[in-house]
Amino acid sequence: MAAPRISTADVKGISPLTGSDSYAMWSSRMRGMLRGKVLWAAVDGPDAIQRQAGETNTQWTNRQRQWNEDQSWAFQAIMFAVDDTMGTHVLPYESTPGEGTKAWTELKENCEPDSAASAHALVSELSHTYYDRDLGLSPYITKSKAIQTRLAGLRTPVLDDLLASHIANGLPIAFQAAVQSYLGANPAVRLSSFVAAPRAAEPRMKSATPRRTSHANVSKTTANTNDSAP
Repeated sequence: MAAPRISTADVKGISPLTGSDSYAMWSSRMRGMLRGKVLWAAVDGPDAIQRQAGETNTQWTNRQRQWNEDQSWAFQAIMFAVDDTMGTHVLPYESTPGEGTKAWTELKENCEPDSAASAHALVSELSHTYYDRDLGLSPYITKSKAIQTRLAGLRTPVLDDLLASHIANGLPIAFQAAVQSYLGANPAVRLSSFVAAPRAAEPRMKSATPRRTSHANVSKTTANTNDSAP
């Protein structure tokens, strides 16, 4: 018997879809997983296929069989990655033609927030996210990166160099020597290596007062990116 193409292990790192609030992150991670399983085409397209000109009976039968199989596995992957409430929205499509496509479309129509409004709200949230001395550096960086991921899910990407600039601007002055030294030595910013600079400086400035600075450049640049997004 052939090994299953989808199991609960494949969606272990994807938090179940619970509604509109979690849709952006969920859909972004699901797209990546389905692409890795060569199943994205089963949801990102029509819920039926047509016979192609010049296609033999055998070719058409084989393509139908493969398409139906892909639809079934895609549907199963979606069911593994939603909570019970969301599952009730898609369960009626089980074992129907195009079940994977129909399930994905149903969830998108029910859960996808207005992209422009959501992106604007997230940009505003990012612009008002700062370092808090009482909480420390990790929550600040984690929240900023989470907003970056959510914006990517809304097709409003924030590049690593822009996010690094935002993080640097929200840090107290005691951090600035370390972060500016990194930025000066690394024109091509990698966020994973950039955050090591303020982390190294944090023990030396526990008594510093947080400095909240303007994030107008972050908002403006992100808004321009959003305007050009498809």
